[in-house]
Amino acid sequence: MKCKSCDIEKYFAEPNNCIKDITNYFYSKEEKIYKKCYKSCFGYYENSNEKNHFCKNCAVGYHFIYNEIWKCIKPEEKWTNAYLNIKTNIYEKCFDKCSACDEAGDILNNNCKECLKDDNNNYLYHFIYNEKGKCIKPEEKPSNIYLNIKLIVMKNALIDA
Repeated sequence: MKCKSCDIEKYFAEPNNCIKDITNYFYSKEEKIYKKCYKSCFGYYENSNEKNHFCKNCAVGYHFIYNEIWKCIKPEEKWTNAYLNIKTNIYEKCFDKCSACDEAGDILNNNCKECLKDDNNNYLYHFIYNEKGKCIKPEEKPSNIYLNIKLIVMKNALIDA
């Protein structure tokens, strides 16, 4: 339907349509037309696109991400070093020594599922024996333990398979 104007109780929307429900639309002042929200949003503040979502709320199946204001992502888009906080429905940052976690951590209880890696996929931190979820730098290791290279190689082989 190509419209030039709309009846009362209907809104002019792109592409030249008249709509009744503007729930997932925003008003473009420049174009004087309602435009559809970006797919990850359920309502948003201003003109959004793939890079800048400007979501008021996330669409079903999407969640806010801690370091991107108003940006919503799907679980499969989850960023390294983030976990979904069920209470806030926001992907929040893991403790700095982790590249994966299921919950927040701190200096005493890192809660890492995987220790932090560099850009070449080499571990910067390693798990410490008998302290679940805690990662340390090699130079921080106690004198009575050693780095088990075989275990790291086997773990990486399983991940890459």
